Amino acid sequence: MKKNRFVAGLLSAAMMVSVLAGCGGSTAASSSESSSQAPASSSEAASSAASGESEAAGEAATEGAVKKPDNFPKKEITLIIPFAAGGAFDVMARTLQPIIKENDDINLIVTCVEGGGSAVGVTQTLTSKPDGYTIGFGSTSYLGLIAQGRMQMDPTNADFLCSISSDPMVLVAKADGPYQTAEDYINAAKENPGTITLGNPGTNNTNQASAKFLDMAVGDGTFQLTPFSDGDARVVTEILGGHLDAGVLKPNSCMSQLKSGELKILATFTKERLESFPDVPTFEELGYDVFPYGDVAQTVCFALAPKGLDPEIKAYLSDVLYRATQSEEFQALAAEGGFEAPGIHGEELDEYVGTLYESAEILAEKVFSAA
Repeated sequence: MKKNRFVAGLLSAAMMVSVLAGCGGSTAASSSESSSQAPASSSEAASSAASGESEAAGEAATEGAVKKPDNFPKKEITLIIPFAAGGAFDVMARTLQPIIKENDDINLIVTCVEGGGSAVGVTQTLTSKPDGYTIGFGSTSYLGLIAQGRMQMDPTNADFLCSISSDPMVLVAKADGPYQTAEDYINAAKENPGTITLGNPGTNNTNQASAKFLDMAVGDGTFQLTPFSDGDARVVTEILGGHLDAGVLKPNSCMSQLKSGELKILATFTKERLESFPDVPTFEELGYDVFPYGDVAQTVCFALAPKGLDPEIKAYLSDVLYRATQSEEFQALAAEGGFEAPGIHGEELDEYVGTLYESAEILAEKVFSAA
């Protein structure tokens, strides 16, 4: 999960997401290999990835730190998560909490402010005093809301600090259900058009876009597309309860169910197989084009602050977050959770967010305006 590979791959793609959300290791596929359980021994995957990068990550966490500004911080820093407690973003924040405390002796107070597809929490962050004591997580969801005119601000209202994660989208189903492969699921939908359900958390977001692209690839109206406004957990519950045939989720959103063997991944919305799930084929391998407008495959999370931070404080906070994301502990979480954490920051992050926003505008016009 090298930083330059991540940036090159994503910035070269027309990465379009509305509410906006991968990894390498291509492997030849057959449809019989479509099922997946937990990441190739979750603990082994995490251990292998972490051990391969722990030395570099450890160096990144301790070397080259930006000088701490005088008299900052004088108190704890609030980190606003714009989604429900217990979700993937909350887990990442609470993993970073003790790392930042140990590295920089900063007390990070994590607060979840959900609502409006992240609009409520992001707005609270960006309308706070730009003094460095309130920061938050934003995502491709926030950029998508702006692109769709559902949030009255633009990316220039924020100071971007550091990327936190990039999550791929995957198709999941009940492990002991009738669909053991992606082809089982798709064939059932073809035989019963409009009756086989395909769920996703929220609307006008990467999950919904991926579901729509699969429906387009198989044949418009093949699936009964079913969004759930109350998030990932609801989709998981509906699948496990037998009320939903399959769903589009991030691996990190249903990792405990993947580990326990309750859910399985049938295929991935990625160009290459995921390192954490090497036996799972991509839809491209199976002959389905789920990238009609470019590489729409990931949900990106980044830390941001109200516009107008003191440049020294901005540089310091960016560095604090960068070193924390590159720590051995956080990289192990990324490996086990099936996401990447390259820690993009500085001008590179500003350019990256600009690219994501341009993609969000295209998707808002071509996909969600017609929904």
